[in-house]
Amino acid sequence: MTITTTDTIPPGARLAVAGATGYVGGRLVPALLEAGYSVRCLVREPRKIHARPWAGNPRLETVACSLDRPDDVVRALEGCDAAYYLVHTMVSAGSTFAHADQDLATTFGQSAARARVRRLIYLGGLGDESQDLSDHLASRRHVESALRAGGVSVTTLRAAMIIGSGSASFEILRYLVERLPIMITPRWVRTLSQPIAIRDVIHYLVACLQTPETAGRNLDIGGPDVLSYDRLMRITAEQLGLRRRLVIPVGVLTPGLSSRWIHLITPISHRLARPLAEGLRNRAVCRNDDASRLMPSPLLSAQAAIAQAVAEINTGAPPSSWSDAGPMPGDPSWSGGKVFHDRRERIAWAPPHDVLQVLNKIGGEHGYFGSSLLWRIRGVLDRLVGGPGLRRGRRNRTQLQFGDAVDFWRVTGFEPGRRLELTAEMRLPGKAMLEWSLEPRADGRTLVVQHATFRPKGLLGLVYWWSVLPLHAIVFGGMLRGLCRTAESLGDGPPPSRPARGLRFFRAETIIPRPLDETFAFFSDAANLDRITPPWVAFRILTSLPIRMHAGAFIDYRIKIRGVPMRWRSRITAWDPPHRFIDEQVSGPYRWWHHEHRFEPCDEGTRIIDEVEYRAPLHWISHPLMVSRDVNRIFAYRAQTLARELAQSPPPG
Repeated sequence: MTITTTDTIPPGARLAVAGATGYVGGRLVPALLEAGYSVRCLVREPRKIHARPWAGNPRLETVACSLDRPDDVVRALEGCDAAYYLVHTMVSAGSTFAHADQDLATTFGQSAARARVRRLIYLGGLGDESQDLSDHLASRRHVESALRAGGVSVTTLRAAMIIGSGSASFEILRYLVERLPIMITPRWVRTLSQPIAIRDVIHYLVACLQTPETAGRNLDIGGPDVLSYDRLMRITAEQLGLRRRLVIPVGVLTPGLSSRWIHLITPISHRLARPLAEGLRNRAVCRNDDASRLMPSPLLSAQAAIAQAVAEINTGAPPSSWSDAGPMPGDPSWSGGKVFHDRRERIAWAPPHDVLQVLNKIGGEHGYFGSSLLWRIRGVLDRLVGGPGLRRGRRNRTQLQFGDAVDFWRVTGFEPGRRLELTAEMRLPGKAMLEWSLEPRADGRTLVVQHATFRPKGLLGLVYWWSVLPLHAIVFGGMLRGLCRTAESLGDGPPPSRPARGLRFFRAETIIPRPLDETFAFFSDAANLDRITPPWVAFRILTSLPIRMHAGAFIDYRIKIRGVPMRWRSRITAWDPPHRFIDEQVSGPYRWWHHEHRFEPCDEGTRIIDEVEYRAPLHWISHPLMVSRDVNRIFAYRAQTLARELAQSPPPG
């Protein structure tokens, strides 16, 4: 039987929000809390909610939930009067997003019926009712039908481009306008659209709860203006204080080419850009004013909405961004701007104190631990274009403090023993930063993380980044190696067998829904190594089982690498149940292999951290061609198998 309702959902009711970490969800949840509702956020990764400024609200609860598991969804929706469905899989599912969207919506709609949810609210896409809808808009229509198939009353609000700081559509628009004074565009720039401000989208999403006439209806929502995309570009240029942009529409740019161009010029991935670009060919104008009549409110014009979005970007980070959504880990760390990253890690066989002692001397007469000629050339070039170059030196030869000048850098972050951050004051078409963080290890070593970031300004900034990228391995890689080697020279240094060059570092994290003791017990049984090692490695333990694990224990096994059979002997060099152990290769295919396993309790169970320092024979060619890929594949298989094995049954031991 179809479940229907004409009741309002008053303040005080409990609401569920699926997609709370996305662009719209990140703004909707605080609005619902402010309106007096209790909100339950259904998320894959609760930590993404914990970082929000409204996370401490007593009427907010967060539930870890995978939307492809019906029983999980039913439990998460129980006790909720209404639920918002703000989920789209264009980023995570790629070309299969339409099927993934429909499957998830079907599960959600059916689960809502089982949980006796009274109403569902869905934010869909605005477009003409025609046979020629883009895949993106057609998928939105299929989601509407899939949600309704469960029998719960569904209110669908259909919107065209949403204008707001951090919106994917607006970011494409803003970056194209900012970086390209002349644009050769597809013909869709002349398509009419009725964009709407994110502020007004949130108004409709909240107001429909107390407007019973919206239950079970499809409502078009839009701002007061109907205009073409090239007109939107001109308005955006005006609000950014730029000269009028020349837009030249042509008919030869396919959605595929358009999405690749968007990927290059803007922060938006081509996987997200393609369905958005395809959708722009459809006229997106409201068919009637039912929404504004049922839920009246002053609406921002396109010009006012763009002005507000630009002001938010200029004055601080937007409240939410399209990049907030998506699987963990791997989320972009910026909001409203593209940032390039060069992140490198290395284990220093020295305590953090020694590493920091060396790092405190960076710049000036001490230089940058390598590539001295390249740094001198960069300093000369900076002086030629009016920058400070390397002549400024530094205030103190051995100590740094916040605000110090270091050649053409400035110390903008300093935590003694933990972190150093430098911001570039050289002449650049963008903003550059260089950061080091130090993580001590129980055995006296230090994990040194070096992170360079560059936020380009305009097209010249993009050209600059890509032109210097080939030098990063020399400059930044050499800097990190030189820093660690200098720190190691202050003490006993690494073991004699550890190579001085060619070392690689790999790090992976896996969260297992099991307690710390149970998870460590799984690893304490050497027989389980076979269960988590890929079949193509042909792994077989040669040492008699069971093996008593302790510091000094040896394990012999046979493997195959690219079909070549080999023997490997490992020694357990540290054993600290249930938190940590280390195995090192005694003999085998690698020149050096040092693998530290760490186990930490977390809200979801246990976090397993693998850190491997290794060097392969002929590393300069074998690593890029084979070894790097093999190591990544092995640990990816390991993570998937661990999640499956330990989620389904208690660990044997």
